[in-house]
Amino acid sequence: MFNKDQLKRVFELLPDEFSEEQLLILLSEIDQINPRITTVPWQSIQIGTQVWASQNLSVTHFQNDDPIPHIEDDETWEHYGLLGKPAWCFFNNDPSTEAVFGRLYNWHAVADPRKIAPPGWMVPSDQDWEELIGFVERDSLLDSSFTAPQVGLKLKGKTHWNEGGNGVDAFGFNAQPAGYRATIGPFRDQGGTANFWSSSDNSSQNAFYRTLYFYSANIFKYNNDKSNGISVRCLKK
Repeated sequence: MFNKDQLKRVFELLPDEFSEEQLLILLSEIDQINPRITTVPWQSIQIGTQVWASQNLSVTHFQNDDPIPHIEDDETWEHYGLLGKPAWCFFNNDPSTEAVFGRLYNWHAVADPRKIAPPGWMVPSDQDWEELIGFVERDSLLDSSFTAPQVGLKLKGKTHWNEGGNGVDAFGFNAQPAGYRATIGPFRDQGGTANFWSSSDNSSQNAFYRTLYFYSANIFKYNNDKSNGISVRCLKK
């Protein structure tokens, strides 16, 4: 339910003729809605048969409204990773990075059964990423302006990349170089890399993700420690 300050704001916004009965109905309906998980702040973009989010995930709660722990200090970040506990952070613990880059999550948050993606969306599997890459490769072969598939160039956004490494954003995917947080806590490579978790792991310690670099027109597949903090890009179910 709303807190006192939020309710006061609701009252201030209501027109004078709004009746008490209408207000009670409105508040009852609002109480059934959790804006943290029902509001999707991105546009949906279709790439082949898939529908992707146009920006990185930036939620603080799972679908059931349980909070995802916000971890700032390096020691606790490493500790949560070793225990297999979910966590998120802003790059460099700077909230001003959220508007462009979203939040960074360890894989334990991605794989949590309480679900990190909003309803109707999911974290893409490794196979989902393969499907996206395959479509962009085929599309590039039909485009005479491209001499090679250059998947990374087509998926990268047009701004924020280091040293002239911007992409052409051919589909509206707008991959942004959010960088990452290492397993032991340090932040690295904002402006230089965009990294995206998949929901697929290949061991108790490692999971698959995709990386784009400012200096490359390609996209790369890695498997690395689940304790890393990297971006999440959602796929519509």
